Amino acid sequence: MKSPLGCEGGCRHTATEGFRSTNRQAAATRKGLRLLLRLLALLSISLTQTAFAEIQPRINATDIYAGTPFSVTYELEGKGVDEPNLAPLADDFEVLGSVRSSHISLEKGAMHRRQHLTLTLASRRAGEVELPALSFGPERSAAITLTVREASAIPQDGEALALEVELTPDAVFVQEQLLMVVRVLRPAGVDLESARLSEPKVSGGDAVIETLGKDRAYRTQRAGESFEVIERRFAIIPQSSGELTVEPMRLDARRLSGSLSLSNPFGVRIDPVTLQSDARRVTVRRAPPEEAATGWLPARSLALTEAWSGLDDAGRARAGEPIVRTIGVLAEGLTAAQLPALQPPAPPGVNQYPDTPHLATQHNPDGVSAQRTERLVLIPTAAGAIELPAMEIHWWDLTEARRATASLPARRVEVLPAAGAVATTPAQPAISTQAEAPTATGQPTDAAPPPPANLDLGTGGSARPDSAHEFAWDALGWLSLGLLLGLILTRIKIRSVTWGMRSEPQPDRPSSSRRTSQLLANLGRAAARNDSQTAQRELIALAPFLVEAGGQPLCSLAALLERLPDGPLKDAVIELQRHRYGRPDAGQSTWDGRPLRDALRALRQAPARQQPSLQRAAWLPAIHPRG
Repeated sequence: MKSPLGCEGGCRHTATEGFRSTNRQAAATRKGLRLLLRLLALLSISLTQTAFAEIQPRINATDIYAGTPFSVTYELEGKGVDEPNLAPLADDFEVLGSVRSSHISLEKGAMHRRQHLTLTLASRRAGEVELPALSFGPERSAAITLTVREASAIPQDGEALALEVELTPDAVFVQEQLLMVVRVLRPAGVDLESARLSEPKVSGGDAVIETLGKDRAYRTQRAGESFEVIERRFAIIPQSSGELTVEPMRLDARRLSGSLSLSNPFGVRIDPVTLQSDARRVTVRRAPPEEAATGWLPARSLALTEAWSGLDDAGRARAGEPIVRTIGVLAEGLTAAQLPALQPPAPPGVNQYPDTPHLATQHNPDGVSAQRTERLVLIPTAAGAIELPAMEIHWWDLTEARRATASLPARRVEVLPAAGAVATTPAQPAISTQAEAPTATGQPTDAAPPPPANLDLGTGGSARPDSAHEFAWDALGWLSLGLLLGLILTRIKIRSVTWGMRSEPQPDRPSSSRRTSQLLANLGRAAARNDSQTAQRELIALAPFLVEAGGQPLCSLAALLERLPDGPLKDAVIELQRHRYGRPDAGQSTWDGRPLRDALRALRQAPARQQPSLQRAAWLPAIHPRG
């Protein structure tokens, strides 16, 4: 029998050994977990560095020159890469183009997809220029420093290209034409491809720019060397006074050099070429004060013409028969939209029917010229004479630097009675061709009774037309009546079919209404700020909704004033024109936009019947400018 002490000691020894074994296992487990966590951390860091490694840009040029294009390629891994944000490049580089391509390859049995983004850039300055980092979603490219040389350091190899810009004259009046000539000179033997010339741009004021015809190609000599020339011309018409800056013109092209041969099949070399001209400044003067209020028309020449048709050889008209008067104005140095309307008021005793004016602008090598032709149909209502007053157009002669007047003299047109009518002459005794009828007293009468008014006294015939003529006129009348009834019935039938097909009423030109609302809101804000330049631009854009433009654009305040009826709106526009083109009044350097706002608000609130001269006045929404 074991003693209780021996049993207790044996049990304690066994428990201690088990406890030590358990501690060793727990320590080993903790050590394994720490090692696993360290491996996972290292793997995570490695994967993160791999996934978000910086993209290294590759420059595809040996030498970089200011203003000369060069390309940068970014190689991206995977698919679905986000488009980069190019805003960081704007300060020092001009982005001329971008091309994206994809490449798929097999490496060790696995498929790899790579995307290449190639940007064509041009440095805005010379020196040490940093190409900034770009973001491609979570990835970023590395920033690198480029050494950019001056454009004058580009080697020419005796094959210099040239870009010339010529502006004449150096100072102009507002709305006077400025001629711009751009020439690209290419030496003989130099091949270019993909040549692109920028469009003219101005700053410091508003201007209308017109291209004058097609490009001219010719040869010229410079310093004994032959050049091939491509010439392009523009007309720049300033719309505000001050200093106008014509931005530099730019030519981008690729020059081909070398030649193909059996020993050198890849001998053609393609080099990008960029030429840029200098900025030019032109002084734009205000119109003379006395001309600004009456309509400002600066031109090299202006003439009025007149032609007639429907008159007889002696220049006479006949009552009830139409005659046509064609009035034209020809001007050099103006566009058709600048020419004033030519419709004179109808003289007394004449019904006048104006036709749609014909406007045309010609683009000639030395500038623009314009023609406006208006055709008036005149129908005299009675015999007598038509008194046509003289016509005058005042304009500014740029050649003589003075005010000039083009005019048509007053004209008197004699109007004969209508065909078949009797001229008013003293009464003549009639000679009877029959025996005298006895009177009640048995004595013959001294004269025949007065004939009807439409009787020809010289023929002695009957007052009644012959039966053949009467039948012809009756038949023509019934035929005309039948045709008229047929046309009316056909029109009613067409309208009934159209109404039956229309399921719901159509809105009344909503796009025009929305457009008018936006223009009026812009105009109201400009008037509230007393911003005359913006008010002029918005008012000209709104002009087709205010007046009938005859299908032609209105691009000046003078053209709008020609069509506006007298009233507060016209007075406000005259004040705006006087401020823009005339000399401001003493003590008033800013334009007061309140009269223009009040006039437009009154126009909107007035009933439509009180504004018959305005075009689509019922469409004008209320003005609620903000700010």
